[in-house]
Amino acid sequence: MAEAVGLGARMAESDLVLTGEGTLDWQSLHGKVVAAVATEGLEHAVPVVAVAGQVALGRREWGAAGLAGVYALAERPEELTRAIAAPAEALVARVARVARTWSR
Repeated sequence: MAEAVGLGARMAESDLVLTGEGTLDWQSLHGKVVAAVATEGLEHAVPVVAVAGQVALGRREWGAAGLAGVYALAERPEELTRAIAAPAEALVARVARVARTWSR
């Protein structure tokens, strides 16, 4: 899939890449899109940030896979209900916050 969409060429033209996953867990780092994007980011020295509905990995695990940052849609349990009820709104809000605050 990465080859079909020209991920390498697009990555080479980028300063930062965002990718997403429903639940970021150990499966995400083994053969899923997040893993491919993170690997490509390492090859092009471009930071890759993942936004996920839920994060089930620690910083050490996702960092070792090449991700520069990981953000959950809901930071606190009480936010999860709202994120599930309005996922598009939650995603837009989280990505906007990442864009405003993320730095290397």
